[in-house]
Amino acid sequence: MVIMRVQQQQWLVQLNAYRYHATLDESINLKVLPSLKDKSGTSLLAEFLRIWTNYKAMLKCLGGFFLYLDKKCTDQKRSAPLKEIAFSCFQNGVCNDLLPKIFDAALLLISQDRREEPIDRSLLQGLSNFFVENDGPKKGTYYHMFEEKLLTDTSSCYARIASEWLHSYSSADYILKVERCLNDEKGRLSQFLYPSSVEKLLQVVHLKLIGEMTSQLIEKQKAENNLNSTRYQELLSRCANLNIG
Repeated sequence: MVIMRVQQQQWLVQLNAYRYHATLDESINLKVLPSLKDKSGTSLLAEFLRIWTNYKAMLKCLGGFFLYLDKKCTDQKRSAPLKEIAFSCFQNGVCNDLLPKIFDAALLLISQDRREEPIDRSLLQGLSNFFVENDGPKKGTYYHMFEEKLLTDTSSCYARIASEWLHSYSSADYILKVERCLNDEKGRLSQFLYPSSVEKLLQVVHLKLIGEMTSQLIEKQKAENNLNSTRYQELLSRCANLNIG
């Protein structure tokens, strides 16, 4: 009798988990995916974050109900917490397909911000919060995947900017612009990334604007011959030694 009771309780736990999973899948298929279909850019990010907020609110109601069923029907502990099941449903049903578009939308916002175009930075903050809620910055997580894409995008962006600035500004003005750029980039990235990620990205910016351009800047300064070489070396040294952490 005891064995049969235990087996029955285990079956009820599995049944409740199945019902919980099925309820979430239905909500995702009927409500979430249609609302995200055909969206891109800022509208995709805004809708995705709105849905995630509503999804978490729904989990509180559903989770409470199914936990109540567990307690009423059985004293067995489930193998996977309800939160883990719910997050897995969202990741598999929504994120796996949409993540590339979400990353692209976030990178576009950051690019617009760098060009000093008006953007809603709260979208980037909200996306970062979503990454943190889904396992944080560990390797292989959404946050880590986004960090890798942002590092690549940042490298390409500032390699292009370095070339443009070198041809458009004097060597002294170039150094001053780099100093301002690093400060602006640090302020921007610090709003939605971990400090360790900010440091990595600033190192990339510094490498592209100064590290890989030093010899060309020195040659440009010599050709200009309109700035005291000692003063120029002071500017270059100050920029090379900026605190990018």
